[in-house]
Amino acid sequence: MGIKKSVKKIETTEALAKHLGLSRWTISRALNGHKNIHAKTVKRIKEASIELGFQPNKLAKTLR
Repeated sequence: MGIKKSVKKIETTEALAKHLGLSRWTISRALNGHKNIHAKTVKRIKEASIELGFQPNKLAKTLR
């Protein structure tokens, strides 16, 4: 069996932004499909989200 590296789950856009060295607004825009975010940045954010177990809060999305 291979050894899995334990990664702390990230639960907020703020924590994901800090981890990636980006702004929280960039994370939000990328995850919400805004067009003014570079495709490579969107890919990087989505890959990190999967790797780190980030799930956007459904209740928070309704607070707009």
